Amino acid sequence: MFNGGGNYELPTSIGSFFASTNIAYTTRYYGFSIDNSFFTPAYALVNATIGWKSSDEHWRTSLTARNLTNRQYGYGSPGFVPFSFQQAPGDPRTYELLVGFHW
Repeated sequence: MFNGGGNYELPTSIGSFFASTNIAYTTRYYGFSIDNSFFTPAYALVNATIGWKSSDEHWRTSLTARNLTNRQYGYGSPGFVPFSFQQAPGDPRTYELLVGFHW
């Protein structure tokens, strides 16, 4: 697995605007099988956030998108039965809107 990302912040008289992004790349990995027939393909997930926080840092709002490209992927693991492999679908594109106040 490889991860990378970046952040940017722009201070203004009404607070700071910020943006960040993250890319998580997972290589193909194999389940427990003699012939490597059970595997999870490689995939990359892109997440991004934009937002604003007040100058006094009491108020904050942000919008986050996870799995921005809506990549279909699965989580795999060896099964409970010998020589089996279990896989569950990963989360689709999701959004989060945050509005917060700190005392």
